[in-house]
Amino acid sequence: MVRAEIMDQVLCRITTRDCTESPSIDLLSLLLRECPESIQDQMAHIREATDYIYHLPVDVARQLLSALEPIFISDVCFLNEQVIVMKKGLFRSDIASRLIAVHGLLLILKSRLLSSDQSTASDIFSASRRCFSHPAAVRQVLYSGVWQLMDEVPLVAPFVHGFLRPQMERIFPVCNEAEPVPFRPHSYIQQSAAGSLEVSDAIPMLFRSFAKALSLLTESSSTSHSCVMRVTLCRCN
Repeated sequence: MVRAEIMDQVLCRITTRDCTESPSIDLLSLLLRECPESIQDQMAHIREATDYIYHLPVDVARQLLSALEPIFISDVCFLNEQVIVMKKGLFRSDIASRLIAVHGLLLILKSRLLSSDQSTASDIFSASRRCFSHPAAVRQVLYSGVWQLMDEVPLVAPFVHGFLRPQMERIFPVCNEAEPVPFRPHSYIQQSAAGSLEVSDAIPMLFRSFAKALSLLTESSSTSHSCVMRVTLCRCN
């Protein structure tokens, strides 16, 4: 009973926008893991808390989403609701909300993949394509997020490959296999106010994530992928 009351107080602080520090979220995470029997009694407050997620600092919102991961795994209805909430976040004008939405979508995807459910992968990656037109900071978080996701759930590599390939082809446009269009790095490099050169896009992380997806696919192509997949990999390489 005491733990349930503590969870209720933490959730109330979130809904009143009075929770802007990590320790409260850490406490909520602990309670959700150790008191799963209390979750159902608090679902109304948990749903209300997620409605306010875009009013929280980015780091605190990320912690809140991570704290809710046990519910993503156990409650598909709640998960589907949060997919909609995160998709809407991608359309918000402020970068902070977009960063929260990207983190939420990737966390939800990981939760479902760890439950051996790939049904949401295509939908989430399709929605995340909107990030390709967002500022570089959002794309950086997206690319690094899928990199980490492949570390934790390697079976997502085919989805990541299909997701990132259009971005790679935008940077390395190919007219035909015999005469590829050369890469023009000056298009993505700019001079900072201090006079130093810096990459103006999230290209390094894009390369790294795409290369990891190719590597994982290549490792499995000898046993589980068809000849068509192996030809595709050769062309991408």
